[in-house]
Amino acid sequence: MDLEELEEIDLEARPFGHYPCIISRVRPRLCAETTIEPRTPLRRASTGRWTVTTDKELLVLSGELELLCSFDLPYPTSGAHAVAHDLTVAVLSLTDRVLTIDRRGWVLWEHPHDPWTGGDSGSCWVQDDGAVWATMPGPQDCDRWVVLGGTDGRLLADLRLDGHGAGSDAVPHPDGRWTGLSVGTGSGGFRLYWGRSDDHGTRLRRVPGQGGALADVHPHGGCYLTTAADHEALALHDLDDGKVLASVPAGELFDDDLIDFGAAFLTDDIILARAVVGGQHLALDAHRLDRLDTIRYPFGEQHDTVFSAGPGRWVTADWLDGYIRLWEL
Repeated sequence: MDLEELEEIDLEARPFGHYPCIISRVRPRLCAETTIEPRTPLRRASTGRWTVTTDKELLVLSGELELLCSFDLPYPTSGAHAVAHDLTVAVLSLTDRVLTIDRRGWVLWEHPHDPWTGGDSGSCWVQDDGAVWATMPGPQDCDRWVVLGGTDGRLLADLRLDGHGAGSDAVPHPDGRWTGLSVGTGSGGFRLYWGRSDDHGTRLRRVPGQGGALADVHPHGGCYLTTAADHEALALHDLDDGKVLASVPAGELFDDDLIDFGAAFLTDDIILARAVVGGQHLALDAHRLDRLDTIRYPFGEQHDTVFSAGPGRWVTADWLDGYIRLWEL
């Protein structure tokens, strides 16, 4: 189906435009913190929660970083897993199948697929209506993004992606209906997609060409952030057509440093970006990507990758020491 035939993504609330934003000093307040096993990934989960994947468990944290529940993993995996909104089941992206288990570890359903090879992996996401979006290897090096029934794993839609991906990550749209998919090609680029499945059918939108990794979506849904595969630039895109609205090279923000893949909307008007090596965090104007100020943490520390966590809040995940912290403006 051609892009012109696809339903347009609704822009909610006010149109996206420039609004003045002045910050003199950004000194965040620490709201909550916890520790996890070092070198384990933190990922977004539905309804403002977080997941942590260890070798043995999938942990689910609340928005305040409290442990809500855990699910036993059948074996260590690098896939990106998901949990249902009611936390009764987890959907696991394993080497050769998508598997759903309950908290007792019982398998509710599974959907086999060709195995990921060479260290590649898939991802899952549970849509607001319970449908499961999952990436799988496909024939002739073209992967698939499938939609499975949340209660039985029945195949509802089978979408062909553009080429083979080394790994992927789902980023939800704030309207709760669309899901963004960022696929690493393994050759220095990313492909971006938007998918939606409802009573009117399944729709797939492709962002033309290869670009940066999908980092975050504006709270009102009209645009999104990408960070370049080589960490050399941060860009703001229109959601409808992927057009670049603003872009800034790493050198203008961090001198000789690069931009981390983690970038986040803190508010409608403020973006948080991080330097890869030095770990410096900067507040940027969310419309022009101008530098506003350095984030000055209360203990003078530099923190790792960032995720938006609601209006004026964000989470830092420190890869080496396992500290997860929730901050507020």
